[in-house]
Amino acid sequence: MTEPIDEPISKGDRTRAALIDSAYEQFTQRGYHGASMRAIAEGAGLAVGGIYNHFASKDAVFEAVIIAHHPLMKIMPQLTSLEGDTLADLLRSAINRAGAELDAQPRIFNLLMIELIECEGRHVPVLAEKLLPRLAGFIALIQGRSNELRAMPDMAFAQLFVGTLFAHWFTSRLLIQAGVPSPALADADLFIDVLLHGVQHK
Repeated sequence: MTEPIDEPISKGDRTRAALIDSAYEQFTQRGYHGASMRAIAEGAGLAVGGIYNHFASKDAVFEAVIIAHHPLMKIMPQLTSLEGDTLADLLRSAINRAGAELDAQPRIFNLLMIELIECEGRHVPVLAEKLLPRLAGFIALIQGRSNELRAMPDMAFAQLFVGTLFAHWFTSRLLIQAGVPSPALADADLFIDVLLHGVQHK
């Protein structure tokens, strides 16, 4: 059988990807308002005018960066292949794998704060549109444990899961930056226990 041949990446796609990577560096180091289109273009090896062949505005660049680099865009597809004998096993694996992905991107905290504070969450609707199909696979996996799960809408469970993930990650990062020693903080397992207490049948 003939193996499928990967489609070659076009020059335009490579340039767009380089612009997104350059913009990620600029935004996470300088903030939304501090990053300039000129610096983004130069980081990708282009004259400033070249960026407008790919993006209509700075906001369009930031939206592309959010979609490309938001941790949930990478995390959710990974969670469809989790294995575990119980709901608790699945949730522990999911939180730990997601936490590892967040830890692997040291400046992702900056990007998320820029979206929430400087951009006032205006890119959340388009991000949600991209995320929902990825989320569906994880929800389907969890539904396979419906005998252990309290009855609730799928999106309510997704909200609780994502809230638990970011509650642990955000608060730990903020408190460590404030000088609180790691051993004094609640670990991921304690957050997972709280989540399980809320979603499992009593």
